Amino acid sequence: MAIFSPPRRWDPKEPYPSFPDLHARLLLCDYFKDLPPRPDIPTARDLPEKVTVGILGAGAAGLYAALLFDWLNSCFESQNKSFRFDYEILEADPERVGGRMYTHRFGPGKKYDYYVSGLDIAIATCSYF
Repeated sequence: MAIFSPPRRWDPKEPYPSFPDLHARLLLCDYFKDLPPRPDIPTARDLPEKVTVGILGAGAAGLYAALLFDWLNSCFESQNKSFRFDYEILEADPERVGGRMYTHRFGPGKKYDYYVSGLDIAIATCSYF
């Protein structure tokens, strides 16, 4: 199975590809022709029943990764598959999650009396902004 297929003949039903697109395809074909054949991809029978993953940080990306693993596990369960992901979120400050994002509440009991910060701090610390 080829990793990258060479450019095919132009189909009149499709828009004609641009010169940069054709040039990029030819360059990639030339690059991929010297690569060794792709190794065999393991099948579901070769995989263990459980994979344990460590997620570093309970910021937005870490919590989203945990959400994706939960979603994958529910997909496997709905298809009656025995495979599942177990994960552990490793956070430096176990008292608070969120990474750089922080919610500051100005007072108790008011519905919209809060401020969410995070990106402004990240931009202020970068020298190229």
